[in-house]
Amino acid sequence: MSAVKGWCPGAHRPMLTGDGLLVRIRPHGGVLTDAAMLGIADCAAQFGSGLIEVTSRANVQIRGVTEATYTPLIAALGTLGLLDPDAGSENRRNVLASPLAGCDPRARLDIRPAVTALEAALTADTSLAALPAKFGFVIEDGGSFDLSDVDADVRFTALQAEEAIYFAVSIPDGTDGDWIIHMCAPETAPSLALKIARTFTDLSQGRQATRRMRDLIGHIGLAHFVDALDLENGPLPPFQSRTARHSGADCLGFHADARFTGVAMPFGRWTAGSFRGLAEAARRFGCGELRLTPWRAILIPGVAAEASAKLHETLTALGGILDPADPRLAVIACPGAPYCLSATTATQTDALALAAAARRLTPTGIALHVSGCAKGCARRAAAPATLIGNDGRYDLVFDGNAQDSPHLHKLSLDDAARLLCERAEQMNESAAL
Repeated sequence: MSAVKGWCPGAHRPMLTGDGLLVRIRPHGGVLTDAAMLGIADCAAQFGSGLIEVTSRANVQIRGVTEATYTPLIAALGTLGLLDPDAGSENRRNVLASPLAGCDPRARLDIRPAVTALEAALTADTSLAALPAKFGFVIEDGGSFDLSDVDADVRFTALQAEEAIYFAVSIPDGTDGDWIIHMCAPETAPSLALKIARTFTDLSQGRQATRRMRDLIGHIGLAHFVDALDLENGPLPPFQSRTARHSGADCLGFHADARFTGVAMPFGRWTAGSFRGLAEAARRFGCGELRLTPWRAILIPGVAAEASAKLHETLTALGGILDPADPRLAVIACPGAPYCLSATTATQTDALALAAAARRLTPTGIALHVSGCAKGCARRAAAPATLIGNDGRYDLVFDGNAQDSPHLHKLSLDDAARLLCERAEQMNESAAL
């Protein structure tokens, strides 16, 4: 076991945090059976602090593991079939798929074979040992959920072009956008993904701080990378786009068309008891499996309309969020103190206290990012308001992120609440002019 401080923990390489070791599990395809969920809940209660988190990469992590409980935890996870062979293959197998893959009536194709093949190829290919742990792939089925807001180094998006279904293959263009570099048949996606990954590692050699595709493209330019790939590209065929797709909070609640119910907890944090309750609800009211999402929500597929009300009642009793208008969805926060060694403020508790005030800044989406330090781990993008922990108090940034220069310093929580309300009033007055 190699416990490290830093980024991208796994099961084989847990991260040392303020509340012990953090052990992250990468479910294959973002899918967990109810039995696996029950097993994870038991592991969190027996070997950790009882806290379980869903991450923005559709992973699950157990908090509060100790040196003494780590080895039996790993044995238990292995019995549940939730472990990769080793730390290297765990790092490489960073694939995020459409949450309803295989059971979405709006999907252009079933992407599960491509996801499974790519995960297997990444696990087996030790020549990609130099691939950074944060280097990630997204495979999107073109169905109900739009993953365009999900960070990816290589993205495969199912599109209908003429009479066939293709994957549009895109990479970051170096200017906060993506550029389609190729169209491929679904069966060739895994091999193409490996070729792109190898080209990335080859061109990244000797370049410091090149851990993501956008970093490399920023150094060498998009044209250089595409030339190095040496793909046979003809003119891209015209393809059909699709509108009115779900994202983020839109996945919550019951959806009769696709027969699923989406539920979230604030900041993706569950207790072992609520996680167990969720698994039991999926077994009783759904098809016995759960789908993790990059919005930290969990979907229960296979829900019949006549069972949806009872399921809603059950999940609400667990403390779950099912209403997209819930003000708790206005805030995002890192774990904060005492869970993070870099934080000096209880970010999640403070964020919930400010949720109602934050929602006044914007009617939808993230209105307030509360960060325990200037790293801004919970959100890279700008927010209408960002609070940055500073020696037990907060610095405040408007319309920026945690790396930007604060407008105000060393605020109390009451100060922050007052300023958020004043900001909302100013915005309303400006809109009325």
